Amino acid sequence: MKQHYMNLLNLNRDLISGYKIRCTNHEELMKNLRFLNQMVQKAANLRIGRYKTITINQCRAAIKANNAQLLIKTIKTGNV
Repeated sequence: MKQHYMNLLNLNRDLISGYKIRCTNHEELMKNLRFLNQMVQKAANLRIGRYKTITINQCRAAIKANNAQLLIKTIKTGNV
């Protein structure tokens, strides 16, 4: 019985450490997403009217396509 409790304790420790890793990764992801969203908003606020909308849409498309170079270019110039 003692051996089973030790195995259960070890399994519980593994589960808790896995949860902590996932929680930390999630928090870091949310922090980075907030930062990225702020950058897109700042880039869009430098433009007026339809150019603001175009900048936001192009940034979203670049993020969706996982294209960092296109995102940087869109933030810098506002258009592709």
